[in-house]
Amino acid sequence: MKVLLHICCAPCTVYTMKALREEGMEVHGFFYNPNIHPYTEFLKRLETLKSYAKILLLPL
Repeated sequence: MKVLLHICCAPCTVYTMKALREEGMEVHGFFYNPNIHPYTEFLKRLETLKSYAKILLLPL
């Protein structure tokens, strides 16, 4: 089964990805959180998630 996972930051993804993949799910990530301020923090979270997604082979 395919799952679109809403992701607000990389740390929140760690357990969820493990659990979903153990259940045999095909996970795709969707980063969205317009409430992250300042904008530099938003960019840091996005870049960290992109790096982590490469390690996990998680399509965003």
